[in-house]
Amino acid sequence: MVAKKSTKKTGSARTAEKPSMEVYEAVESVKKGAKKTDSYVRKHPWRSVGIAAVLGAFISRLFFRRRR
Repeated sequence: MVAKKSTKKTGSARTAEKPSMEVYEAVESVKKGAKKTDSYVRKHPWRSVGIAAVLGAFISRLFFRRRR
């Protein structure tokens, strides 16, 4: 007996065709955050450079620490 392939679309296939309201809200939230970040960086460029340097050093320290 051979199993037939289903031609019905699954829930994930339907969401790929038409984005849901949650996706739209998430995109709008990211856009709003990007605008706020851009505004802050333009007002405080050197502070932003310092924050980026500290975060970069911290993250590199987490990933590349030596095991003893």
